[in-house]
Amino acid sequence: MSHTAIFPSCPRCDGDTGDGRFCASCDVLNRYPDAGAYKASRWRRLGGALLDGLIITFTLGIGWLIWLAFTAPDGQTPAKKLLDMYILKETGEPVTASQVWIRDVLVEIILLNLIGIFIFWIASLVDAIWIFIDQNHQTVHDKMVKTIVVHAPRQRVPGDNPYQSGFTTSTGPTRPRRTTTSAGPGTPPAAMPDRSPESREDRLRELQGLADQGFITADEHAERRRRILDDI
Repeated sequence: MSHTAIFPSCPRCDGDTGDGRFCASCDVLNRYPDAGAYKASRWRRLGGALLDGLIITFTLGIGWLIWLAFTAPDGQTPAKKLLDMYILKETGEPVTASQVWIRDVLVEIILLNLIGIFIFWIASLVDAIWIFIDQNHQTVHDKMVKTIVVHAPRQRVPGDNPYQSGFTTSTGPTRPRRTTTSAGPGTPPAAMPDRSPESREDRLRELQGLADQGFITADEHAERRRRILDDI
């Protein structure tokens, strides 16, 4: 199954949608570009793994497991809850609570640690550093159970849990979708993008939001702003 976005350019940042599960420019989730869910950064993921480890250590594992019982239905571990990260299937759909338990307890903690006993804990080390190799920042255990991790900042929709809506609900204005389908004889032409001042203002606000949250650099912001202003 292809995970590539169906739009020639990202509806949120006007950049290249890339060939993976996330936009190559702004890291938005390709499947649902309006949902405010972005590829979790490598350092955020590493910090989450370390934080889960600390919670397991200081609660002797018991407190972490009890906490997981409350966070798993939302596709989160305790650390992911604190860092606004969510586990999704590779298709972009939510995982079930049982899939979280399989991923984080059975595969990551039990299976990889059992393998590590025989190869001097190399399995756990490889699992952790894999996020620095993989373009979608997946770990080995993500690959094994076919999951990805997204960062969905709570401040985009105060008090809302995007996971419960499957990341399909728009959290802000975006520019109209474009299509690459060419019109044949007798076929009505495809709808053109809305180039009204209101549409441009919405796109500029979205772009500024990406820059403010650190998802794009100042140079990327300037270049995409120029493209939006030229698209009239």
